Amino acid sequence: MSLGIAFRAFFAALTDSTKSKCLAQALNVGNSETDQSVESVNATLERCEARRSEAIELLAALQRDARFVDFIKEDVSGASDADLGAVARAVHDNCATTLERIFQLRPVSEVAEGQALFLSAKEASNSARVRVSGAFQTSDSDVSTRVVHSGWQATRSSLPHWQGRAEDSAIVAPIEVEIMRD
Repeated sequence: MSLGIAFRAFFAALTDSTKSKCLAQALNVGNSETDQSVESVNATLERCEARRSEAIELLAALQRDARFVDFIKEDVSGASDADLGAVARAVHDNCATTLERIFQLRPVSEVAEGQALFLSAKEASNSARVRVSGAFQTSDSDVSTRVVHSGWQATRSSLPHWQGRAEDSAIVAPIEVEIMRD
């Protein structure tokens, strides 16, 4: 059994830098004074094995900071426009703060909406950066366009690193409870 674990750990450390760091942490590499128990090493490895989708991590951050999921899942059919608008403003502002903190969103183009933008055929054919509407020939050397939307790009991505158990990896928001006194 130990030989199998050793091989798994060896290849995990060799092929995955995240697992390598987790193994080093579990084994407390570099600290000969610490006597790690098998249970302690296993607990650390289990935390490292627990992975969570980045999409769920983002959704959890939006819920935690802005109550985004609560807002979207709420039945608003009976709410007045004024009440809905007041709540939407708070959710909007908090979502904007969260997205800026995590992604630092900036326009893809500095050219203002409605203004002219000249692109080479190569630039105009890059569908990841430019969505072209209207007739376009890839043989054209330059394309004269008008910016309809400046696009968005993330200048960084710093989602918090989730630390939890594998069975909790899909939890977007925990149950909130309040202690009741008799």
